[in-house]
Amino acid sequence: MFEFERLHILWRLSSLVAQAREGNMDTASAVTLAQLLIPIVVPLVLAGLKRLAPSLPSWLLPVLAPFLGALSAGLTGVTDLGTGAVLGAAGVGVREVVDQSRKAITKPAATP
Repeated sequence: MFEFERLHILWRLSSLVAQAREGNMDTASAVTLAQLLIPIVVPLVLAGLKRLAPSLPSWLLPVLAPFLGALSAGLTGVTDLGTGAVLGAAGVGVREVVDQSRKAITKPAATP
């Protein structure tokens, strides 16, 4: 079931991007696309912040994610601040999945 939900989100995102390219996106679709992009944009902002200020404590970045999500939701007006905070926190999970996948791919296989 989890795999199906993840595929559904990817399908929804690709269909929204296709609608945007064709120029026939309605308001509800635009809001949905913006909400789907918050968990993707927040880790990118955090990565940029980490590069600009490398002396920031590492524990602070996941704490900032909900605030950045709420800020982006508030500025764009796509959803309420609480939902934006949850979407921003989900971005931390997305970043962790990417980091762990990258480590698993680059890690050499253990030999017995």
